[in-house]
Amino acid sequence: MTTWNPDQYLKFRNERTRPALDLASQIEIEKPKRIIDLGCGTGTSTEILANKWPQAEITGLDSSEEMLSKAKAAHPNITWVKYDLNEWIPDKKYDIIFSNAALQWINPVESLIASSVEALNEGGAFAFQVPYNHDSPYHTCIIEAASRPQWKMKMEQVINPLRYDSIHYYYDLLSERVSKINAWETRYFQIMEGPEAILEWVSGTALQPYLKVLGSEKERESFKADLLNYYRKAFPASSDGKVIFPFNRQFLIAYK
Repeated sequence: MTTWNPDQYLKFRNERTRPALDLASQIEIEKPKRIIDLGCGTGTSTEILANKWPQAEITGLDSSEEMLSKAKAAHPNITWVKYDLNEWIPDKKYDIIFSNAALQWINPVESLIASSVEALNEGGAFAFQVPYNHDSPYHTCIIEAASRPQWKMKMEQVINPLRYDSIHYYYDLLSERVSKINAWETRYFQIMEGPEAILEWVSGTALQPYLKVLGSEKERESFKADLLNYYRKAFPASSDGKVIFPFNRQFLIAYK
C-alpha cells in the first residue's frame, strides 16, 4: 500500500482544493442529510462539504492513517473512517457520495461506481472528479524516466498505476443507473515557481508508487533528479522565470 505524506500533499493545498470547490458548487441538492467523502485524504474536500451543508451528517473515508490523522486533528467534529476504497461496500444510504481525485487509483472501478449509485437515496448525487493527464508531459515524463535502464526492472510493475478513463467510459457506466448526468472537463493553468515545484507536486501524489519500490532514500532522490531533468525540458520558463503547469480534470455528477 502506498504511504501518503500529508505535509507533502498539502504543499499545494489551494491548487488541490480548487477542483473540490468547483465540483461541490455544481451539486444541485439543497439540504442533504448524509454525505460521505471517498478518498478524503487530509480532509480539505470534506471541509468544503461541511461548510456548504453544515446540517448534514458527514463522513470522510480514506485508507491512509497518516492522512486521516491530519484530518482528525483539523476537524475533530467530522466522522473519519479508515477503509480501503477498493474494498468499500456501503452499509448506509447517502444523499451525496463525493470523491475528489481518488477513483483513478481504483482498479477495477466498475463495482465501486455501481455500489455507490445503489447506495444513493432517490434524488441523491454521486459526484466525483479525476485527473485526466494521460498525454500530458506531467505524466509522460514519469513514464520516460521510469523506463530508463537503471530504473526499468524495479519499476516495470508500477508503470501507469493510475486510471485515465474518458468521460464516455464513465457515462456508459452511469447512464442506465441514473436519471441525469452533468459532465465537464477543466484545464487548470497552475503557475509554478519552476520545474522543481512540479516535481514537488507529483511527489505528493502520482509519484508515490514509483518511489515506494526503490530501496533507499538515495535511490529515490536519484530517480527524482532524473525526472526533474525531464520536467526542465518539458516545461520551459516564462518571461518571469515561472512555469505554467496545465492540469486536466474530469468532473461528473450523476443524480439517481
